[in-house]
Amino acid sequence: REEAVAWYEATKSRLLQVSQWGEFAGEAPDTFVLTDKTGAKLDRDAREGDLIKIHLPGPRNLIGEGEDWVVIEKIYEERNRRLDEVFTAMTVRPDRNPSAKNKAIAHFFGKYTTNTFLVCRHRIEIVCSIHGRNEQINTDTDWLDLVRNLMVALPAKAGLSNPHWKKLAKGLVKGK
Repeated sequence: REEAVAWYEATKSRLLQVSQWGEFAGEAPDTFVLTDKTGAKLDRDAREGDLIKIHLPGPRNLIGEGEDWVVIEKIYEERNRRLDEVFTAMTVRPDRNPSAKNKAIAHFFGKYTTNTFLVCRHRIEIVCSIHGRNEQINTDTDWLDLVRNLMVALPAKAGLSNPHWKKLAKGLVKGK
């Protein structure tokens, strides 16, 4: 149990080290970058209200200057002593590019979409999972970004991004 508690704490720490997610997933180190509300890179653990700049392979969006953006809406931890269980969750939502004058969402999914990253310890088992909700294509944009959003979002909705998220979840649990 002591090893599991320590492993959970290390996994939770990796969850909050957003700028290292690319390395944990076996991707380019700059795939995910934690930033403040102005888009300036942060070198610390994630906090509610921070932004994540995401560099995806494939076609780039114009409004995001080639990057997709999400805001960290909530980070929370819950414990259940009776079940010997604890989890930490971080929920993100598509957001605007902080350096753009245009206030439209700079992401291929729209404003009602959320992703929740969950790290859980149940007794001696450590699990990481990622849950997308309300995944609606961002159509509230100009026609070039709309075409790009369709090209990126349709495969994601069809499950083609699942291997990427599985690699990240495994990397968060196992580390580098």
